Amino acid sequence: MHKTKIWIWENSNYPNFTYEKSVIDTLKLDILKQQGVLEGTIKHLSQDEQNNIFTETLLDEIIYSSSIEGEVLQRSSVRASLRKQFEKLENSTDDKHTDNIVSIQQDVNDNYQSLTVKRLHHWHHELIIDSKCDSTQVI
Repeated sequence: MHKTKIWIWENSNYPNFTYEKSVIDTLKLDILKQQGVLEGTIKHLSQDEQNNIFTETLLDEIIYSSSIEGEVLQRSSVRASLRKQFEKLENSTDDKHTDNIVSIQQDVNDNYQSLTVKRLHHWHHELIIDSKCDSTQVI
């Protein structure tokens, strides 16, 4: 029976991957076309509908990204953290760890600057602090 590889480092070529530029270019063009169709479709929606779609997409992205690492986030907690980020509310959630994850995801989506070691370390800090892995917390 053939085992499906799950982790990138299980690839026999890791970390020396190769690719064909023409294949990537074709895929990229298809994505750009689909993005254009999506953007055209969204323009016909009300601002509230657009905001709801954006929020639900971001919510799913955060929950599924965390689940890859085995972390199960409560949808209601993530939603409260998103509201807190969008509306700059204070004390809308007691889950600082979820707030941190939402903050990182917002940075990933909105900050188009090059990834730096400092930025990566900040993300790492935000993921660990206030999490179950945070050894500074007294349990």
